[in-house]
Amino acid sequence: MATLSKPNLRQLYLPLPEAPRPAGRFATLVHLAIAEPRARQRVHAELAGRPEVVLVEGAEGQHVEPDVRLVLIEELAPAPIDVGKSTRIVAIGEGEDGHSLALAVSRGSWGYLRRLAGGDEICAVIRLVASGQSQLLQLISRKPEAVAYLMHHVRQAAPAAAVRKPASSPLTPRELEILGFVVRGETGEVIAEKLHMGQQTVKNHMAEIFHKTGAKNRAEAAVKAVSNGWLPALE
Repeated sequence: MATLSKPNLRQLYLPLPEAPRPAGRFATLVHLAIAEPRARQRVHAELAGRPEVVLVEGAEGQHVEPDVRLVLIEELAPAPIDVGKSTRIVAIGEGEDGHSLALAVSRGSWGYLRRLAGGDEICAVIRLVASGQSQLLQLISRKPEAVAYLMHHVRQAAPAAAVRKPASSPLTPRELEILGFVVRGETGEVIAEKLHMGQQTVKNHMAEIFHKTGAKNRAEAAVKAVSNGWLPALE
């Protein structure tokens, strides 16, 4: 795994100028927290003039809390940055490999975009994230191999989770067993084969897991299980 250089946080998270929302529009306030000039210019060109977003850039003016902050994945800090309760990060990376997706979510991102994403795709992710949904976890849940990477990053980001007292689990032993396979990145088909049960039975167990944990997908359920101490994170 590549070692990422430490970003210049003073430059990256300078105070933002006030950017009033257009009257009568439900525009999303977006901060381009991208230090790399070429990448910032490209995203700006894709979003400039779109009525559904209001862009904020620069270091002058009053403080403002944006709805969404776009950041290159290599410019994200090793630990999630406290950007306020309502601001959500969308990371931008080269590809959608398991390691990149897991790295993004472990550093506090709610969404993920490829560097070459067009304006329509960028706006779609911004809208989803601004509405309170984790597009990134949805993306990871469609890539079983990414879940194992995610568990590794969760362990790195929160080493104290392994020693703190585990929270009480609402899951049955069978549900924890199935979720353990999910943590290791196994597909539903493989889980069914290893546990000698039908794939529909596995789906039924997963539906019950989602109901009990409040998770919306496999990746979110796996993160909750590990962070609460119900299951050990992968080494």
